[in-house]
Amino acid sequence: MGRSAEDMAAAAGAVAAAGGGIAYARDGRVTAELPLPIGGLMSPWGLEEMVARMGLLNDAMRAGGMEYPQPLGPIFAMALPVIPDYGFTDLGLVDVTRQERVPLWA
Repeated sequence: MGRSAEDMAAAAGAVAAAGGGIAYARDGRVTAELPLPIGGLMSPWGLEEMVARMGLLNDAMRAGGMEYPQPLGPIFAMALPVIPDYGFTDLGLVDVTRQERVPLWA
């Protein structure tokens, strides 16, 4: 996650290096990350460690301007293409109700 192409490249690099996970970048550098090395989706850490690491991500995103109490929540929800009305998928933006891809540019 990030606000610019430079931020997104830094975050993507961190996630790739970790074998999966979540990273947040600001001003071109990763400020918080949650490696998920088991299949790119799961963590080897226990609950307490996961809560602490997710807290650091939430803190970094709030410091970067996200105004949600738990910024990861809406981000996780965006990736669920079954939640109406729109979802982000490997095919791009999808209108879930109509089951159609939505063009990103007019």
